[in-house]
Amino acid sequence: MQEMPNKALPLGKLLRMTRKEAASNQINLAIRLFHESEFAGAIILALAAEAQTPTTSQLEKARMG
Repeated sequence: MQEMPNKALPLGKLLRMTRKEAASNQINLAIRLFHESEFAGAIILALAAEAQTPTTSQLEKARMG
């Protein structure tokens, strides 16, 4: 698992990332929280990551063009 740097951004600075990167970060943190028995936070982050990932039908539609 890739460690996320624990570095705060300056106030007002934009952080740019793709949905895939955001979902990956959320999943990694959810796993870490799960192992720390912080189940509510793990569930919330897992659900947030799920909302960022495409469904099977969306993937099939994109594949078909």
